[in-house]
Formats: sequence, structure tokens, C-alpha cells
Amino acid sequence: MDFVDQIKAEILRKIYRYWRGKCREGALPSRADLDPIDIPALLAHVFLIDVVDGGRDFRYRLLGTHIVESVGFEFTGQLVSEFMRDHEEEILAPDYHKLVEGREPQHVTGNMVAFGRDYMSYETVMCPLSSDGEAVDMIFGGLCFQLEREQD
Repeated sequence: MDFVDQIKAEILRKIYRYWRGKCREGALPSRADLDPIDIPALLAHVFLIDVVDGGRDFRYRLLGTHIVESVGFEFTGQLVSEFMRDHEEEILAPDYHKLVEGREPQHVTGNMVAFGRDYMSYETVMCPLSSDGEAVDMIFGGLCFQLEREQD
């Protein structure tokens, strides 16, 4: 099965295809290759994460409005190790590390139980970016949230 076929949300398929279109033979795209003007309809779902110290930590550089509104708070600029110690490190940080080490996109689904929102699920696509075409120094991706049932 092709990677894109695993992705359920069409908006995430578009984000992945946009990143894929920026890949050059044998080299990862860089942040400079991405232009928000190309993807205005996707921006609410887009995120950028800085890879800090070769993957020892990660910093949320940019979060679309859909992400902030769905999570319920703003966390742009925060390090994973500081801000999400009880949640994100256990949930997505291993996937961040896998992406940095393997230089391959990741597709992850889950729920928001750790944030007290067990009525909400998420799907995310994370794609590597590299300033030099090889070492991953940023993660570009998209995140979609969906209500699973009515809140009590």
C-alpha cells in the first residue's frame, strides 16, 4: 500500500502530496521550499516543528488555527520536553524520533485522552525537512481532529 493510501483525511493527503512535490531526487525539501501562498486552504491544519539538538528535543514553530482550537490552547514556541511532558512525549515524540532517524514521513492516528478530550480523535502526517537535503532539522505536517461522540 502506498503511503498516501493510509491517510484518511483528504486535507492530510493534500499536505503530504504538497511535501512530496517539493522532494528532489535523493534530497529532502527544506523549509525554504515551502510557500504558504501555495497552500492557503491547508494552513489551518499545518504545523512546523523544529528539531532541536539533532532530535534531543523538538520545538513547535507554527501551529494552524484548527490545531490550536482543537487542542484548546496555544503552544507555539514551546519545547516538547517543557510543555508536553505528561502527554506529547508519550504519544508523538517517538514518532518524531523515528522520522528524524529514518528521514521518512510518518502517519499516526490516536485520541485525545491525555488532554481530557476522549471524545476526540486525531490523524497526523509528519514529513521531514532538511536545510542541507540530508539531516532532518524540521518537521512539516498536518493534523486533523474529529469528534468521536458527544461530550458528556
